[in-house]
Amino acid sequence: MRHPWSIYEVAPDKLEAGFQRLRESLPKNGWKVVAYGRDASANKNLELTADSDKEPFSVNASLHITGASGTQQPMLQIRVVSGCFRAPKGTDLSKEY
Repeated sequence: MRHPWSIYEVAPDKLEAGFQRLRESLPKNGWKVVAYGRDASANKNLELTADSDKEPFSVNASLHITGASGTQQPMLQIRVVSGCFRAPKGTDLSKEY
């Protein structure tokens, strides 16, 4: 499963502060930061990837302050990805588990 979402219409300085809080808070809440730095795009967006210590989930966050043309709306993009798994034989998938 992959779940993308974003935060926009927020001042760039507030997006930057939120991104830094995310970087600081994830390790305190059971996540291991496995990558942090600028991406390979022309904008050199700041990017963070973290894996859960307890569950097969990863989160990737990227901070977009300006687009190549300078007109792109500032935003914080988040993608949560779950690992692949198979339910044990006989599991009723119509119920919550």
